[in-house]
Amino acid sequence: MKCLNCGHCCIHYDVVIIDSPDKPLSPHNVTYKASGIKCKHLLGDAPGVYSCAVHGHPDYKDTPCFDYTQISASQNDPCRVGVYLLKRVI
Repeated sequence: MKCLNCGHCCIHYDVVIIDSPDKPLSPHNVTYKASGIKCKHLLGDAPGVYSCAVHGHPDYKDTPCFDYTQISASQNDPCRVGVYLLKRVI
């Protein structure tokens, strides 16, 4: 699934996030982020231009955010939630 940087998942989903990207991923370096609270690693201020500050971090592949996906035919299919939300915003 290709993320469209709408910010929905990073604001409206409950997820466990890496607390400090400068430290190794461990049970002591994760934080629970509740639904309705913007992830502290979310950069930007508008749907379609958001980005993740830890997306390029080596431990990102071990986080729940990395594992999030939708059923799709291809990894390159755009996120359906992002398509829907960005059409409503624009």
